Amino acid sequence: MTRTTYFNLLLILGALFITNCLSAQEENTTPKNSIYASIGTIVFVNQYSVSYERVLTPLGNGSLSGKLNFGNHTLNGLDLDTGARITDKHFSLSGVYRLKILELTLGAAYETFTLAEGFEDPDPEIDYSLVRNRIAPYVTAGIRYDAGPLVLRAGLGNYELLYAGMGFTF
Repeated sequence: MTRTTYFNLLLILGALFITNCLSAQEENTTPKNSIYASIGTIVFVNQYSVSYERVLTPLGNGSLSGKLNFGNHTLNGLDLDTGARITDKHFSLSGVYRLKILELTLGAAYETFTLAEGFEDPDPEIDYSLVRNRIAPYVTAGIRYDAGPLVLRAGLGNYELLYAGMGFTF
């Protein structure tokens, strides 16, 4: 996805949010849906992602949610060996357990890779379509603060890296 696509997606989500705020809702209804964007980094590797989450069931002081996530990774001047795998994009489906402000996510991600520049002589015995695409675990642990329609998140994950995020509930 290009930046223009992300921008258009955020415009659509913003319009849905405003429409939702203007529509009449019961006062005692707890929002079940969340949409948020996250950015993460670990020095030379950066990521940005967009997530949709829906509460499936409340569990005492917490809840169990389903989450869809799409993200893109970028490099910031990292010098890699020729032929090194570089995570490009990921799409994940996961479960989120929330206990007050703690948030734990566990699921599966489909990721695509690119290979570092200079990779010109591929080994004929390797299926590079398998090297460039795979399914892997998706795990995050962090804190989450919901204040009205605002969602603030921060934590650490294998795809979201050291992340911070912001979005809204509806």
